[in-house]
Amino acid sequence: MMKKYPFIHFVVPKRNTLELNLTGNVNEDEIKLKFGELYIKEIISNRDTIHAINFHLGGKCKYSTLVRILDICNINEVNYFVPSDSGILMYYVSPPKATHKNDVQPIQL
Repeated sequence: MMKKYPFIHFVVPKRNTLELNLTGNVNEDEIKLKFGELYIKEIISNRDTIHAINFHLGGKCKYSTLVRILDICNINEVNYFVPSDSGILMYYVSPPKATHKNDVQPIQL
């Protein structure tokens, strides 16, 4: 089975990660989700490669909480988010820099 479905391995870069624990309490979780969304917006707008956020999903969280986290990723155009041990980890990665002569060049007039 390993030959048919190989695993893709990647290393999540080291970040100062804010941990938000979602417990299943609807009111508390909504406050944490709104705060997390603001934090994500700040990371993205600042192109911050130092910070990240990890939403921990407690055992009593509803499926709608996971959907809300994924919506936050989609709406805010989070370029990297991965499942963590108990939730979703989101972070920013700078786009790759042009390294070849054939990459985009300024137009000469």
